Amino acid sequence: MDRDSLVPAVITLFGLLAFVASRQVGWAGPLVDGRPARIAPGTDLGAVGAVDVERRGDWWVARVDLRRARLDLVGQGATSDVRTFAEADAWAEDEGRRLLMATNSGIFEPGYLPTGLFVSEGVEHVPLNTRAGAGNFYLEPNGVFVVDPEGRAAVRPTREHHGAARLATQSGPLVLAAGTPHPLFNADSPNRRVRSGVGVDPRDRQVVWLALSSGPVRFHEMATFFRDELGCTEALYLDGVISGMAGPGLPEDLARPGPFAGLLVATVPRD
Repeated sequence: MDRDSLVPAVITLFGLLAFVASRQVGWAGPLVDGRPARIAPGTDLGAVGAVDVERRGDWWVARVDLRRARLDLVGQGATSDVRTFAEADAWAEDEGRRLLMATNSGIFEPGYLPTGLFVSEGVEHVPLNTRAGAGNFYLEPNGVFVVDPEGRAAVRPTREHHGAARLATQSGPLVLAAGTPHPLFNADSPNRRVRSGVGVDPRDRQVVWLALSSGPVRFHEMATFFRDELGCTEALYLDGVISGMAGPGLPEDLARPGPFAGLLVATVPRD
């Protein structure tokens, strides 16, 4: 290659590197909706496709494939001693499993009592809460995230919750129902907070999306992100500023100290 052709090639290379850095793209993983998933650097590559984490704009996102990863809800009953991310990691180790992602599961009361329904391994520890009240949880319609015994996930309005559950957590408000944002969400709302949530891919109920904002966002922004970026038609708010997310490929400062009343923990068997 002569000098005249080398210079444009170098410029092109630096331009490509700058583009990749600006998009915060990691390694290419499996196809998601026909495009390569953007996997965050540090991701456990042996588990790519089971749990994929990435940064998308103002959000950290984990895509959990329930066919390849196990999703558990811990923090009550037999796992009441598992209420921080470090404890979740140790619990997974004791179970002969490898933690790929964990995030807090919903709003709770003093004494680390979930405000609403909490089902773990088919056992109901806290019943469905249909009372009226103040605060985000009671911003009706609120809802339930559930994984049934066959491993299918759903997010339903509280008053439509039914059937058996392997795990379930209730929170509020309901971010999306049939692709429509909560009726009280306002695109111009002055209320911006760190927010976390869970959504379900309607084309495949064995895929779950968990998301945590990297900074303050409006509820309306959360709804449009789950719908337009992640392709969900059902999504539920989990909690606010105390929320965290931990696992390979995620920044350490996202692993907030807790403790929490419950944690959603995605794992795979140890090799």
